[in-house]
Amino acid sequence: MEERVQGNKCILCMFRFVNLFLIVIGLGVIAAGIYVCIDDSSFNWYNGSFIGLGLGIIIVSIIGHKSRFSQGGMTFYCLLLLLTTLAMVGITIGIIVYSDFSNSIGESNANAVRYSLVGACAVMIGAFVLGLWYRNSIKWANFYNDHDPKRKLINMPEVTPKTDKRREEMNSKYAQLRNK
Repeated sequence: MEERVQGNKCILCMFRFVNLFLIVIGLGVIAAGIYVCIDDSSFNWYNGSFIGLGLGIIIVSIIGHKSRFSQGGMTFYCLLLLLTTLAMVGITIGIIVYSDFSNSIGESNANAVRYSLVGACAVMIGAFVLGLWYRNSIKWANFYNDHDPKRKLINMPEVTPKTDKRREEMNSKYAQLRNK
């Protein structure tokens, strides 16, 4: 079984924290979609996009947690996170521009949702940059793991000294001389 290689531990700690925060953001986006749906008493495009995007963010976060040892998995995670972030930015711009959104749930609630979405977009962009950074540290960790000369020496078979009759005879004579 091949040994798992981690990237930089500090970046891994930040990456795991941001991934947990992405789950909270996903749950918050789902809750915002349900709240807007109940408050508006209808199911419009922005309600469905909130709920779908929240589920997407949670799934991407789980994929990021499970692929933290794999360079290919981190590449896939970063690609999905980039697509999800672009969708989030698009929906946020749509909600900001869509004037009927304020009329349906009230100006203060609409502003709270808009600012929350802008903050979530900022966190998702930060998670994307951190994911790329951690992916790069995995790449270098794999390189150093494969090209470490000390690892090759550790895996070499243990060398046993050759013993022959002449060597045993010399050792016994020296032992006799030392004892005298």
